[in-house]
Amino acid sequence: YMESNQQEDIMRYIKNLELNTESFLVEQTLLGSEDCSLSEERINSLSEELYDLGIMLSYPKAESNLGTDNYKLLKKKFHLMQIRTYLLYNQFNKNCKSDKHVILFYYGKNNPESKEQGNILDEIGKKYPLNVFAVEFNYTKELTFLESYYLIPQPPAIVIDYNNTKYSLTSYDDIVNNISWSKLENGAR
Repeated sequence: YMESNQQEDIMRYIKNLELNTESFLVEQTLLGSEDCSLSEERINSLSEELYDLGIMLSYPKAESNLGTDNYKLLKKKFHLMQIRTYLLYNQFNKNCKSDKHVILFYYGKNNPESKEQGNILDEIGKKYPLNVFAVEFNYTKELTFLESYYLIPQPPAIVIDYNNTKYSLTSYDDIVNNISWSKLENGAR
């Protein structure tokens, strides 16, 4: 019962995310950059749903409860939705002024430096307007296109605001300095 209930919850989240993403894309096509506040509200909602889904999938018994095949499929869909939302944020940032920073975080499962990087990003997220999209490095071949684009050789790696890539464990201060600099540069546009 718990197994099927958790699987239903995760499938419902994924379906809602897919529908909300499609709705956002249609909205962007229709409105363009005319109503940035509505777009920001929608894209923030997508991020919150992704976060909730990530928590569900990171539950220690998620794979055993869902079954290995279902878990892998759901995790692929989750990562694809994260990448899609990451790209939507990029489009949104080009069309609308936003003070929110975006970090793409490639982590390795059972990698101590990745865990440490995740903790650092969590701490920064408590103090700064930040969205972190965490994708498992080399999880599946369908997802490696973005790893190739950013030339990510191994985890941990982060991409700060779409154009500043760090290829190893990055300190709290280094990230904060980069998002502060990035904010100044983005404001100068």
